[in-house]
Amino acid sequence: MNRELEARYLHLPVELLFGGRAPIEIEVQVKLDDDGVVVDAFTEGQSIASTWKTYSEMGVEVNEI
Repeated sequence: MNRELEARYLHLPVELLFGGRAPIEIEVQVKLDDDGVVVDAFTEGQSIASTWKTYSEMGVEVNEI
């Protein structure tokens, strides 16, 4: 992923521990795109959940430069 595109993402690695079981590793990825915010969750490289909301739905006004 190039630096300009990477700058639009936040990554949050999460390790869930359940007594005695192998940990479950989840990566939460948040992306700001032209229309709004996209949140994806991955485990073992596979998408397990996704949601998004436009800026206008969040009450955010976006002015182009």
